Amino acid sequence: MPPVKIGGENMLWMHKMLKRLSRTMHQKGTNYPESRSRRYMNVTDLEEFNEKEGKEEVEALCFDLKTRHSPTFNETVFKSMPNIVFLKLDRASMTGNFANVFPKLRWLRWQGCPRDFKAAEFILTKLVILDLSWNKVTDDWGGWRLMKVVFYLQL
Repeated sequence: MPPVKIGGENMLWMHKMLKRLSRTMHQKGTNYPESRSRRYMNVTDLEEFNEKEGKEEVEALCFDLKTRHSPTFNETVFKSMPNIVFLKLDRASMTGNFANVFPKLRWLRWQGCPRDFKAAEFILTKLVILDLSWNKVTDDWGGWRLMKVVFYLQL
């Protein structure tokens, strides 16, 4: 099921998770307008990202890097950001041990993820949406063995 789609009579339909995320971010930001911009971070320059402070407040993180080379991230990049709920990692690689790094991650968009998955203990217990579109991921992709996702069936 796509996160957003246009249904009959041109009605906009949005996934419950996306509605809840936007509502939560809006409610938290209304009392403290100065912190609202910290809840969403769009990164276009890694040097600027590494120098930023206040990353512990970030809930949505998008890497939109305009480089020819795909970046490689290790766990230390994200350890100071325990509140990430949405993460966009297009064309990036992950390496290192990610145990307890993403305790609140609900949505991972990872278009163009590499076939050689190097991250260990990539545990995503709260994940609801995993977007691996535009990938060459197959049933025998190495990441399936290393990624641990808890699935809940709601009846």
